[in-house]
Amino acid sequence: MILYQKRTLVPAADVGAPGPLPTHLRGLSDASLADLPAALSPGAITELNLANTGYVPVIVPDPAVFPVLTRPQLILGLKAVNRLAAMRTAANGLPADDEAQVYFKEGSAFRRDDPRLEVVRLAAGTVTLTHLDNAFAAGAALAP
Repeated sequence: MILYQKRTLVPAADVGAPGPLPTHLRGLSDASLADLPAALSPGAITELNLANTGYVPVIVPDPAVFPVLTRPQLILGLKAVNRLAAMRTAANGLPADDEAQVYFKEGSAFRRDDPRLEVVRLAAGTVTLTHLDNAFAAGAALAP
């Protein structure tokens, strides 16, 4: 996915976070976007409030999409990243009827974006988002 980073030209500095290109600038070349005052008329620059402004393309990787894991895949994936014990301890520390605990201990299928899994991850304290992503990747590599 391509987003655009707004920048001041002097001094060169990013403004805000990358996002979609404003509608009124679509169709301009990347070279024109990089230095809008040089590419557009002074009247357009003033009217659009684009003095000392440019936009540069930023390629943002598409977010990872993880398959649904079976219970064995999740357990072995967590074991592969050395976080199985932390997740089990965290789940056991939740109230017995807590939905996140039941999901983690009794579930048969696990989605990476399930908020109940996030509750257990946060309760563990030592399991990062990267750990969980890597656990899902490791688990997905195993046959279901």
